[in-house]
Amino acid sequence: MASFYRKVNSTQTTVGWYSTGSDIISGANLIHEFYTHETRNPVYILVDTSLKNDSSFQIKAYMG
Repeated sequence: MASFYRKVNSTQTTVGWYSTGSDIISGANLIHEFYTHETRNPVYILVDTSLKNDSSFQIKAYMG
């Protein structure tokens, strides 16, 4: 699937992945390891959509 994506979107580059929730999901290390084969130093974005803190999205980014 990744090779097909590269053919169709040859000018776009994968920089990482994201998930939603208030904490890092279980298995995140396995997903992140996959993306280390796709790009150097992938970015993981965690978006908390619960709106518990001041009715705004909380976004955290991890790189490595």
